[in-house]
Amino acid sequence: MLSQIGENLDCGGGRFIGNAKTPALNAGAAKIEGVASLNAGFAAEGEVNFVAAQTNLGFQWSSVRSLEKVSLDLRLSKFGRLLNSQNSWPKQGHLRLDGFVYDQISDLAPPTAEAQLGWLQRQPQDRFVSQPFEQLATVLRNMGLEEDARRVMIAKNEENARYVGWPEWLWYGLFGHLIGYGYSPWRAFFISLAMIGIGWLLFWLGYRRGLITPTSESAYSTIPISTRQLLESYPKFNAFIYSLETFVPLVKLGMDDRWAPNANRGDLLPIMSFARSGALLRGYLWFHIIAGWVLTTLWVGGLTGLVKT
Repeated sequence: MLSQIGENLDCGGGRFIGNAKTPALNAGAAKIEGVASLNAGFAAEGEVNFVAAQTNLGFQWSSVRSLEKVSLDLRLSKFGRLLNSQNSWPKQGHLRLDGFVYDQISDLAPPTAEAQLGWLQRQPQDRFVSQPFEQLATVLRNMGLEEDARRVMIAKNEENARYVGWPEWLWYGLFGHLIGYGYSPWRAFFISLAMIGIGWLLFWLGYRRGLITPTSESAYSTIPISTRQLLESYPKFNAFIYSLETFVPLVKLGMDDRWAPNANRGDLLPIMSFARSGALLRGYLWFHIIAGWVLTTLWVGGLTGLVKT
């Protein structure tokens, strides 16, 4: 049977005691026209049950005592304004929020990602529940706190990473993390710029040491072989263009088709005596190309919104 309360539900200063079978306070499925106030020294030993309850104006949970003995269940409830003071949070594992919907967060709470993410961490950690994160992000966004909402969505995916297995971990634990799961695509973009810069330096050094050579024999004059030189008509090597072209997919400037690290050039490596430094540079080139495909796809997908989760 549903409870109907035409005005406020004021439990301020009250003390409620339950047991293993009976909640300390049972307002499950209650419909409250005003505010549900559990504040001003409110104390409970046992469960405070507001499952599927509704309040038109709000829910106040502040200045609560005996926090080590209380658990709060707000699953499937719907409130107006939420006041969940940090000094009154239940201990970890004693807060249930799955399906909890609210319109605003009181300034006294406060309505920040840092504070409210701490509130969400009070839930049981036996499984991942996405709805409380998404609800919080929606409310913060509606309150004009876009940056806080973005941080909540990143935190949602970071939390999810703790529960997924292979191969989902590749996204939640690695690739998605690089771009803030689509909410910070510039991370991958700046990493890409750094990679292009590193490639620029390594390819420049490799060319200076004779490790990068033309891919075609027609690049050289044919006679005499011992003194043949690069033809004037053959494109000159440019380390920056080479790094950019090999890193960014679909960028074709004609440099990587004409030049490549030569595995037969350079000194023998001290660790791998069967390989030369030219082979090591070629291995880096392969890594450079693969990293370019991955990072470029990530930041382009993030900027276009295709990979947001």
